[in-house]
Amino acid sequence: NTAGRTADRNISPEQLDYIAKHLSHYFPKIKSIVYSNNIQIIKIIKQYPQLSLARTKTFLDACHLVENSILTITPDTSIVHGASAYNIPVIALYCGNDLEYFREYPTSKIWAPLSQQKTLLTPPVFGLDQVPINKIDPIKITKAIDR
Repeated sequence: NTAGRTADRNISPEQLDYIAKHLSHYFPKIKSIVYSNNIQIIKIIKQYPQLSLARTKTFLDACHLVENSILTITPDTSIVHGASAYNIPVIALYCGNDLEYFREYPTSKIWAPLSQQKTLLTPPVFGLDQVPINKIDPIKITKAIDR
């Protein structure tokens, strides 16, 4: 899943392209399903034969995809919790300095998956401003995939 609740919580086309290249090189026989409405990302999906575009109509449809996967990568906390409920390994992506609930607690702690097989990634933070997910180095994401 490439889309979060707001634009700063979305995976960028550049990140997806890097991930897709990595998967095609190191895991060429594994099919990946990508959910996105972003036109640039849809163009990238079409460039890689092992990628398919997901079109889900309901949250239950999305949960069915997650339930039948071997790994989920997402910036969307609802999908994080779906993967966690099915105990599917999840790479959860969070903005840096994204505070919720009275600006006291990081989103990555409040909405973290409860499953044992999880990796939480945030971008580097310098200062007090919120840092978008697209600032997470895609190398960090692919290293998490490899693990």
